[in-house]
Amino acid sequence: MKFNLNNEEYYCKYWKQYFEKILSNIGMEKTNEKTNVEIGHYNFASTIAYGFPHTYAKKRFVHLLYRGEPYYPKSILMTRKWLLDNTLKVYAFMDSGRKVLKNENGVGSKFVNVVSSVEDCFNHMNNQDYYVLQTEIDPLLHNGHKLDERVYLLVVKEDQKYSSYMFKEGHIKLAGFKFDKNDNSKGSFATNIKAPKPPNSKGQDFTIDINEFLKNEKNKNIWISRRLELMKKISSKFLPAVRENVKAYYKGKKEPKYIWHMYGLDILIDKEYNFYLCEFNGKPGVVYDDVMPKKITNINRKMCDRIALQFLGPWIINKNNSHQNDKTIIKLGEL
Repeated sequence: MKFNLNNEEYYCKYWKQYFEKILSNIGMEKTNEKTNVEIGHYNFASTIAYGFPHTYAKKRFVHLLYRGEPYYPKSILMTRKWLLDNTLKVYAFMDSGRKVLKNENGVGSKFVNVVSSVEDCFNHMNNQDYYVLQTEIDPLLHNGHKLDERVYLLVVKEDQKYSSYMFKEGHIKLAGFKFDKNDNSKGSFATNIKAPKPPNSKGQDFTIDINEFLKNEKNKNIWISRRLELMKKISSKFLPAVRENVKAYYKGKKEPKYIWHMYGLDILIDKEYNFYLCEFNGKPGVVYDDVMPKKITNINRKMCDRIALQFLGPWIINKNNSHQNDKTIIKLGEL
């Protein structure tokens, strides 16, 4: 079967139907994210996969897993009540400059704020949610704009073996306005695709294919090596956490033989080319609209192809767990 990467209707309809037919033919039940899928779910029109139960990598989960690591910015996990009871600790943390406040459950730039005081924090918090208050790094700039890189991490469970892979494809997201360390507006700070942009501009104006970006990056080799080093470190802590969560969830129940999940990781880079984990995204999208450029969406879709052909294909067709070699996929670790 040949995959047409340029036909929206094809991807939203026929790709989905194709895999549902294959899986049903081998006795694999179609499930959805609410009942926890066995080989990811097939709603490729909106997501790539959502396989591991209770490992959604929310901001609190990521903070607790990586806090103290040199590649995770110094941070505090807190609720509004905790802040009121520990005001002096937060004041001391705030003394070293402005910080970034993130809502654990928030999606999009409106749930990320630049704060300069305890009062700022309090005003941006509600009484229910957890928040991560994080040190801001001195960012690397591209033509004066702050940036981050979206890197894709694939975690695969085969029987009781867990493996992680990184895709070389990815993209750079730029803030809509030039960076100013004295400006608290989200337009110059937030690199989220839906963050404020200049009037009449589109997301594609501030999104760059990583391969195109690296062609003009003077420190390309440093970038590539440090990104890979960081992703291996992230994976080494994430795989055991996934395994423990899956084991706990299926205790006393039949555990699926195969599970897979794609995560979109946002990586920050400072002026010295140090790489930092910003956050995990549990559902990196594969649709395009006014803010998600088609050229970036097609990068994601090509990765959908490779997940199916490199990983699901051998399981379904050969039953031997063998993976085809693909130079665009790098194995990070195994557990």
